[in-house]
Amino acid sequence: MGDFYKRWAEGAGKVTKAEALRKAQLDLLLGQVKPKAGGNGRGLAAENDSAPDAPSGYSHPYYWSPFVLMGNWR
Repeated sequence: MGDFYKRWAEGAGKVTKAEALRKAQLDLLLGQVKPKAGGNGRGLAAENDSAPDAPSGYSHPYYWSPFVLMGNWR
């Protein structure tokens, strides 16, 4: 969500909310945003050696698909 608001605010009216959300979701999907190690380990993807094809980082739809625009999305 931070990336979404940053893109939208920095766009100064040139970037629509829909485009800012799309770009933020694509960054997560394509693995351009990596999990950061935190003090309590929240938000880190668990390593699973039994599934080598599993998405890593935040590319799993669990992280990016629940965000939708409501109301005035322009």
